[in-house]
Amino acid sequence: MMSTRKRIRTITVYAFLIAMLAMMGFVPFLGFISFNTVSVTIMHIPVLIGAYILKGKSGFILGFTFGTISFLVALSAVAPGPTDLLFINPLISILPRVAFGGMIGVIFFYVNKWVLKPSWKPILLALSAFLLTVLHTFFVLLMIYIFQVAYVHETFGNFFIFFIVILGVNGFIEATLAAMIVPSAVLILSKLPFIQTFHKE
Repeated sequence: MMSTRKRIRTITVYAFLIAMLAMMGFVPFLGFISFNTVSVTIMHIPVLIGAYILKGKSGFILGFTFGTISFLVALSAVAPGPTDLLFINPLISILPRVAFGGMIGVIFFYVNKWVLKPSWKPILLALSAFLLTVLHTFFVLLMIYIFQVAYVHETFGNFFIFFIVILGVNGFIEATLAAMIVPSAVLILSKLPFIQTFHKE
């Protein structure tokens, strides 16, 4: 049974991560970064880091939070773009992020199990963060195909080209950023006394 001290620490970490995701979602250009015509999100990175630290069902909770914020941002947009209109559907904005969170828990469990040498950990974390981010993009595109393929054809043209561009450009940039940031953040945070005591119990 979870001790009161550990419960307080867990709630504190959740509160910090959820506040960070909300800030990244609702503050313009913070969680969604635009490079000319390409827009990428970095909101999946706190989800990856938080799910690694908290473990267990935290991936589902943080993934659901990520998706809900994405849904609310799209819903509250004053002048929604064509992409925003896709994410008004919660099956596109929320469901893939919950699946993403579940995959984090599974993959990071095996990463910790397979780390036989400490020097392997940054490499495995980078590869895992890259793969998970690509899966996240794929899940979102799959839901778009299932529920909004006609809209994509009408608005963006051929869905196959749309799929390749989003996965190959947005997905690659987001995956590369995750692979660069997640290992360093996890290794630094793991050295903090607060996080160390959290994992010892």
